[in-house]
Amino acid sequence: MRDIILKRRRVAVLITIVIIISVSVDNIVQTWNPGAEALFGWTAREAIGRHIDTLIVPDDRRAERTKLYDAVMGGRTALVRETVRRHKGGRQIPVEVNAAPIVD
Repeated sequence: MRDIILKRRRVAVLITIVIIISVSVDNIVQTWNPGAEALFGWTAREAIGRHIDTLIVPDDRRAERTKLYDAVMGGRTALVRETVRRHKGGRQIPVEVNAAPIVD
């Protein structure tokens, strides 16, 4: 009976790190927030000014990144629900990518 009571008291907690990265039209990182630092291991100082592919996009996901880029350049938002990106240490991290154009 005690196990049943304890199981009922457990609560699922979903923690989401908000990652905001902006890139120029040629995919050079312009902004890199603390969430990006925490997840990918690169500091803003290391990331800003570098091509996004060299930082976090695995070679086998370049075509996917190109599709996201094309959608955003066409003025549309794009979502990839299940994909991976690369940590500074090389391991792959499961992520969801939501890309949108930034309009001045």
